[in-house]
Amino acid sequence: MSGLSERGYAILVISSELPEIMSICYRTLVIFQGRVTGNILRDEMDENLIMRCATGGKTHFSEGAVL
Repeated sequence: MSGLSERGYAILVISSELPEIMSICYRTLVIFQGRVTGNILRDEMDENLIMRCATGGKTHFSEGAVL
């Protein structure tokens, strides 16, 4: 996957395994009830933030992260 990413390909990863997401994703989009509640870049990612966005408790959009 990293080879494709380095060549500019987008890769969609769908997983409920947070350690897996955090280890392979540059950016994570979190969706709750059909709406994007988080657009989190790797340097701001942590399990608690992702879970708060995933359960509707918080929204977070990293500066410079574009949809």
